Amino acid sequence: ERFLLGKGALVSVDNHIDPGTRTLECKASVLPNADVLLYPGQLVNIRLFLETKRGVTAIPKGALHQSPEGLVVYVIDSGGKATKRRVTAGAGDNGVIEITRGLSLGEIVVTGPTGKLEEGMKVRYKLVEANRQPGTPPNAGVAPSREDSQKIECDLGGDTMQNIVSRLSAQHRIRLCFENLDFDPKKDPITLGAVLRELGRKEAAGTLTDKEKQRLASARRMKADQRLKDETLFDLGTRYEGHITANSILDLLSKLTKGTPYDFRWVGQTWIIAPRGYSRLAFPVTLHTKGLTVDEAVQAILKQQPGPASINTVMISSGPALVGADPAPWLSVEAPEMEFAAISASDALCKLCEAARPDSVWELAGYKESRMLSVTPGPGREHAVISNAQGWLVAIDRGDYARSWKEADGFFQNAVKETEWVTSMQAVRQPLGAVSLRKLLHAQEAKSLPGAPDGQYLVMQFETSFAAKKNALETVTFTKEKDGTWRASGYFIR
Repeated sequence: ERFLLGKGALVSVDNHIDPGTRTLECKASVLPNADVLLYPGQLVNIRLFLETKRGVTAIPKGALHQSPEGLVVYVIDSGGKATKRRVTAGAGDNGVIEITRGLSLGEIVVTGPTGKLEEGMKVRYKLVEANRQPGTPPNAGVAPSREDSQKIECDLGGDTMQNIVSRLSAQHRIRLCFENLDFDPKKDPITLGAVLRELGRKEAAGTLTDKEKQRLASARRMKADQRLKDETLFDLGTRYEGHITANSILDLLSKLTKGTPYDFRWVGQTWIIAPRGYSRLAFPVTLHTKGLTVDEAVQAILKQQPGPASINTVMISSGPALVGADPAPWLSVEAPEMEFAAISASDALCKLCEAARPDSVWELAGYKESRMLSVTPGPGREHAVISNAQGWLVAIDRGDYARSWKEADGFFQNAVKETEWVTSMQAVRQPLGAVSLRKLLHAQEAKSLPGAPDGQYLVMQFETSFAAKKNALETVTFTKEKDGTWRASGYFIR
């Protein structure tokens, strides 16, 4: 695994090739190199970007076929049927080729053998994840193979669509975003009294499901302990019963939304379940994300709502917020540079989320006049490590330098004695004073670092504001121990 040592710009290129080495000498500026990760004579791998095409539709080269009519692909429609379509190809790189005409972003294409495919044939498939071509994004296509079908079980369990979608996303690791119906708390309420009466009848008949038993117990606690009235709003929305067995994600979502006021579609690498024929996020968005954090980019999208703003955002954190720590650090990092030109807000949010963090999703819920958009990270390993790192930094903020040394890994403790660490922190960290803000800039996994044994590392950089220094940069390195725990193995501040 490669670790990013620095970024820079090409300054000059020599005017001749060395005949002995058959190499061309180039000079580049790499700044700031503050951590001295680069040094003279070091052998490194360099990636040179000549051009970045944004907002293009690209597919694996294996999905493109030559026919008497020209270049064609097979597209899978919402009913699971294959349709041959003529396309125009553009630039290609690393097993991926650009499609300039004939294909829309988010459409599903066949990447496997197509010799037996016929127009309108119904196929079974799964989204391609493993054994993809280098450079091909996950789920970039589908293969119409019977062996590729995957069995998915889903117990609806008397839950709301919002809760079902949340469970599906977590259990089956599906990138699934959700927009709830435009509920009106005055017209669509389910009151506490109605729940007690309905579930009470089912209890007497002996037909309660486990989920309904939990719901009835909750309603009774609200009635007895909180002394709430029968007309108290208990729930909004229909609850769905039954069990679904599906052969693919497409099959699962088709069965889940059939006969409901919801529909689904595919955008980039993301599935969306939203109200059928209506969306609060259908308004057009034009935005360049350069220089914005993920949170600022989300806010910039929502600011383009027509008329009075009716959608607000809510911060989602993975655990208790520590004093001085960022409760949602991944939202504070710089957003990938993207450009949206008059695309729907829902599509913009999908593309932003999957580019910023492959496991992040958004959800739009709430009531008709009080809609809340949440953007949440998935169960990524680094999120927990970042939280641990912030906890370790808080111990330093409180002046508990001895504790921070004791909680570091063996490599750290062997490199510096406890008394030396405490003395250095008193000289360097203590004069900076209290922390007013600490924001994560970026986090990078690595398997090797200069001067350290090979292992699993996460290098994090935080932009920190102290009482005596407003713009400081803290670099914290955590490593995975043999027992599976992650501990501090390096700290640098400037």
